[in-house]
Amino acid sequence: MKNGWKKKLAALTAAVAAAVTLAAAPVSAYSTVCPVEGAWASASFSEEGARWVMQDGRVIVTDAAGNIVSQTPAGTQEVAGIRREPGKGITFVEAASVSDMNAKLRLAADSMSTLVTVQVPQQGELPQYVNGIDLNGMQGVSSLSAAYLYDFLASPQDPGVLLVSISYDDATQIIGYLKQENTGFAVLSPDMELTLQKAREIVNTYTNASMSEYEKVAALYQYVCDNVSYSYDDLTRFSAAEALLEGSSVCDGYARSMKLLCYLAGVDCLKVTGSAGGVSHAWNKVKVDGAWYNLDATWGDTGGGRENYFLISDDMLRATHTWPEDGRYPVSPSAYQAAPPAA
Repeated sequence: MKNGWKKKLAALTAAVAAAVTLAAAPVSAYSTVCPVEGAWASASFSEEGARWVMQDGRVIVTDAAGNIVSQTPAGTQEVAGIRREPGKGITFVEAASVSDMNAKLRLAADSMSTLVTVQVPQQGELPQYVNGIDLNGMQGVSSLSAAYLYDFLASPQDPGVLLVSISYDDATQIIGYLKQENTGFAVLSPDMELTLQKAREIVNTYTNASMSEYEKVAALYQYVCDNVSYSYDDLTRFSAAEALLEGSSVCDGYARSMKLLCYLAGVDCLKVTGSAGGVSHAWNKVKVDGAWYNLDATWGDTGGGRENYFLISDDMLRATHTWPEDGRYPVSPSAYQAAPPAA
């Protein structure tokens, strides 16, 4: 087992060294080691012998003979000449700084990419880029892992490559499946199938096409507050499945459920991550009649008063909540001017 691992690591090191020498990563050999789990993971992006390199903001793909197959702007998921693995949505980006990388990772998450290849200016800065990854604002991301391969034969000033693998929460995967944006969500798990079935049942029962956006959001907010209880005994219940199918979750389950239900009802809704009462917390931003408002079903359900956390402004929410206010979430300058849903 140990010898096999050393052989794989040696082969990978040789492949990476050769790739840097050629200034183009061998696509078919692009792999990464996950030392925490002791696992060997391979991501094959193309036919044997194909290579890609980033140059002047473009992903250049060549065949085994070195002929250019395509030149595609970095950031696109569909790169001609690169075959995506089943269950993978690949995005290629160049990052000029850590903040630039995070902005582009947020865009990649918006497009539901599951693997992002980031080229950074200098491989000597790769640890700084890994440590600087900020998940907050990456819509629907439940976990993220990053790995890089350092070539000790090259200069620290040579460009480096970072592989970022992104996993999404159940609500986001269901939405991705419905949008069919990405082959990564072509199939739902049995739990997600049941969650989608339940969510459709709720939306069809409590909303209809004649209702306004406000009325739809009010009905769904009321449903979640009435039918989901906060899981004080088990703080690991994060999913929309646990909230909608079992009626018990922590704040993330409330927020994911609202995001999924609003999507099915045709209303834009985001999950916001921040803190409230001094602890990590999640809630929603929802777009009603062209403007964004804050909505916190968890606090509305657990004693904060439903009317106090329904379609309120940022100023009102700041009394109890904090979140990054640097452009990653839309602003809510005012509260919705309508009667709140009954408690």
